[in-house]
Amino acid sequence: MVLMVDSTDHVTGKTGLTLTITASKNGAAFASISPTVNERGSGWYELQLTTAHTDTLGDLALHVTGTAADPTDTLSYVVPRHLADLAYPATSGRSLAVESDGMIYADVREWLGVAPLALTSQRVEAIADLNDLAITSDVFDAGAIEAAAFATDAISAAALSAGAVSEIQSGLALETTAQAIKTKTDNLPSDPADESLLEAAIAGVLADTNDIQSRLPAALVSGRMDSSVGAVTASALTAAAFAAGAIDANALANDAVEEIAMKVLTWASSNWEASAGVKSLGAAVMKAVHRIRDNAGTLEIFRSDGSTVHASQTVTTDDTLKPIDELSGAA
Repeated sequence: MVLMVDSTDHVTGKTGLTLTITASKNGAAFASISPTVNERGSGWYELQLTTAHTDTLGDLALHVTGTAADPTDTLSYVVPRHLADLAYPATSGRSLAVESDGMIYADVREWLGVAPLALTSQRVEAIADLNDLAITSDVFDAGAIEAAAFATDAISAAALSAGAVSEIQSGLALETTAQAIKTKTDNLPSDPADESLLEAAIAGVLADTNDIQSRLPAALVSGRMDSSVGAVTASALTAAAFAAGAIDANALANDAVEEIAMKVLTWASSNWEASAGVKSLGAAVMKAVHRIRDNAGTLEIFRSDGSTVHASQTVTTDDTLKPIDELSGAA
């Protein structure tokens, strides 16, 4: 808005003028511009500047003249973003909503484009894929894997490698003992009358088996021997060996959870930004830490390269509301 006054008394508003307007952008030489001009009465005129007039950051000086009127000069400043461009809380259609308790809540119905399951004991259920989990001797705390963690027949014959079977056989000494018994019994005499040979064969069998009791369990458990595995061959535990949910929250030690959380919190956005949905937690992270700009009323969110637009939002304003000038720390 500019006010044009009569050049004679320098007070009375001058009406019915055809205005001539020149502009200087950020200290450059004045040049003629032709915005739409609307007379509003009492010597006031509205200049409808366009983006072509405000495409240079910094000072914008206007020199306005009209026949038999004093010239008028205005000075404005062009900035990349104005507080009026920001969204307001508690206003329909804005990006934030302040609840009655004073808290601001975020909608996380989709994380990275995948909806989580319903909360169980106030936790998000997830299925762990152990294909990419390198299991070493120090991953599990002592007693972390209990019998209740495995479904019936979770570890089948296919899951046991040949090395694991050999290790069990070696521990029980069945193969050596059975071979020794076979050797002795092969020499049993066909004539029962030859008692000396029979006694020697029996003595040999006793020598090989008289301590077997100390190497066997006291009793069978459900018709099977209880055995302790001294070592697990590399890659013996595969994803297929575990039943669904075999490794639950109770089986994960705190340091394992911390390791996973640390990976998520320190993973560079360049690794996943291309697959992040527009309405996802990943997009929200990009909006918080990546480049954003107001492009003529459209808020653009860029990827980590600073040039690729990942998502955009239409920016609206409401002159009747006060702009946000500060956001305090989280309560």
